[in-house]
Amino acid sequence: MKRLFIFSFLSCLMGGMNLASDTLRLPGPNDIAIPEYLWEYADCDNREPIERIIEKYKSHQFQSVEKGNVSNVINRGVTSCDYWFSLILTNDSERLEYYLWNFYNEGIRFTLYEFDVETGIVLRQEVLSHHISRDERSVPLRSISFKIPIQAGETKNLLVRTELVDRKNLYFPTDISTEADILWWELDFSFLLGRYYGFFFFAALFNLSLFLILRKRFFGEMLGYVLSLLAFILVEYLHDLYLIPKAVYPYWSMIPRIFFLGLALYFNIRVFQHFVQLKLHLAWLDRFFNRLGYLSLGIAIIFLVFYLSPLYSPNIFHQIKIYYNAFLLFQLFLFLIGILISLRRKVPYVWHYLGGNSLIFISLILYIFNNTFENMHHAQLVQPGNLIFSFAFEVFYLMIVFSVKYKNDLDQFSEDLILAERQRIQLTSELISTQEKERMRVAQDIHDGIGGSLQAFRMLLGQEKLQNEENLIGILKTINSDFRHLIHQLSPKNLKLLGLFVTIENEMSRWGDSPTVELNLIGDESLLPWEMKINVYRIYQELTTNALKHAKDLSCLNISIAIDVDEIRLMVEDDGKMGVGIEEFEKTHGFGIGNIRTRVAYYNGKMHIENTPKGTSIIINLPLKTQNL
Repeated sequence: MKRLFIFSFLSCLMGGMNLASDTLRLPGPNDIAIPEYLWEYADCDNREPIERIIEKYKSHQFQSVEKGNVSNVINRGVTSCDYWFSLILTNDSERLEYYLWNFYNEGIRFTLYEFDVETGIVLRQEVLSHHISRDERSVPLRSISFKIPIQAGETKNLLVRTELVDRKNLYFPTDISTEADILWWELDFSFLLGRYYGFFFFAALFNLSLFLILRKRFFGEMLGYVLSLLAFILVEYLHDLYLIPKAVYPYWSMIPRIFFLGLALYFNIRVFQHFVQLKLHLAWLDRFFNRLGYLSLGIAIIFLVFYLSPLYSPNIFHQIKIYYNAFLLFQLFLFLIGILISLRRKVPYVWHYLGGNSLIFISLILYIFNNTFENMHHAQLVQPGNLIFSFAFEVFYLMIVFSVKYKNDLDQFSEDLILAERQRIQLTSELISTQEKERMRVAQDIHDGIGGSLQAFRMLLGQEKLQNEENLIGILKTINSDFRHLIHQLSPKNLKLLGLFVTIENEMSRWGDSPTVELNLIGDESLLPWEMKINVYRIYQELTTNALKHAKDLSCLNISIAIDVDEIRLMVEDDGKMGVGIEEFEKTHGFGIGNIRTRVAYYNGKMHIENTPKGTSIIINLPLKTQNL
């Protein structure tokens, strides 16, 4: 009997010591690793009620949680069991404290029970999961957070049930501290992530603006890449709870984050193709990446559709997820091989792209391995995480490199444009000069040939006695006058002797009274270079010839030439009935209008045609201070 009493006493003493050592004593704000104080029980039938679980807890069927390689993480790998975790919590502070027990991961339903260990009565029950919107949570944080009020010196017994909803592996970080401490920590962490979010939002707006302005596919694909990264990071760090609208969040939360990662990889390859102009340098590799991109995009969409469909099963999805992760690794490997081939072929800017993506390749491989093999965990070398830092570094680096590349391309384009403009001006000048030389040659040939023949014919008529001699001589004089006028138009020698205005006035005097000509010549023609005088004269000739030839019932012609220090303005108006549109008008006037446009374009001038049933008005402005390109 005495031995039995001693054995009972020692058992109670040891139980009390175990209870004391397993109790998490919180003095207030802290960073204590919770898993050291947790006990667990695996319910692989997923059917045991809370009352039976409490009995198992009281009968010491819970086991201590094994420590992992990360102090605040629970990792049970792939499992089909519901896990129960017990925690004895004591408030060692001197006042009432509100503690928050937090769980960080999606796809797991957490149920908190507070119970009386002596009676087994459940005092509190609360269910939370990632799919519950912020407004429906008792604590509106990105994490799954249970608020636990506890008086000074009070002890509470807690149980947490974990049920896998959208995943097959049980993995979640967890911590506990005062509400104020957690909120301050969340504020600091959100401020840190906010810098990254702000950068990605800026990058998205920047590329959207360039896409809308320049209409280049590169900026659209860069926009898709940045938005995919942003969506992945929001889901990865659970900040989508804050930024996604409440009405959309229940549907948004169902999309797996690995889907956004697949989209980001797809757009990354597309950006690479356009960034280095792969189609120009390695067309076969560009075609290969195009087909790989279509394949990866199709697989990603099929993966998402299956995940959201009624056919979804956690067991099947886990296998599909492994295959999808393997495909992403294979796609990443092919991408890296393509970059190395481009390096070997010395494709421009590939070194820059590889430098910007080097951290991403390493971080993505580690992340996908960690996401595939649940027992694997890699340390975060940079806060808030390796992957988000790699993404931000790449986007920032590529934006700088592309800005420099775009400036260089723009400078080269400007130089090519200036060179082309110089060549155009030179060719136009040579064309106009050739036309003038040809006109002079034709005029000289006509003068020497036909002119001599006409003179000989006139002398012959003077020797013969013919009927209607006076009429014949009159006709011959008219022909001779028209002939001389034609020679003058082809080779305006008076233009150099008399000047532009006097030459035009002399020509107008030949027209007589039909049609009535109103001539206005204003300004100092000495401001015009000789070459420009010839071109203005030719434009005037074409305009007046067109008016006389094509305008019906022409009775009045208004010709104005105004010269100032900046430009010359030439206007010809007639009251002839044309009654056709501008396009038909230009077709009717054919070569003449085209010749005018060539001369106007040579001086970077402007030409405006207004054609109505009441007449036609043509206004031409030629700048005098033309830049020498």
